[in-house]
Amino acid sequence: MQRDRGAKAFLSTLAGKRAISALAQGEASVARRDAEQSLLLWHEAGDARYVLAVLLAADHRYAESRAQLDTLLSFYPFDASARAFRDSVVAHDPAR
Repeated sequence: MQRDRGAKAFLSTLAGKRAISALAQGEASVARRDAEQSLLLWHEAGDARYVLAVLLAADHRYAESRAQLDTLLSFYPFDASARAFRDSVVAHDPAR
């Protein structure tokens, strides 16, 4: 219902929520597409960064996953789930 195509933070948030939903349904390619779209609209999109971090970790791309989480935490330092997931990624990274 948002008619203002300039409402980038709002539209980004919607795309981020779609990405989380797709991830929860096991639709990785849809989740990645929606997360990337979300970040194109607004670089502070926490949901999108979290989804990308999950997908990257699933591909054993731990450094890239950690980078997404570090960026997310730079915007939202009190995000407990992102911090816990970052700790998990670091623990699973053989290159740490």
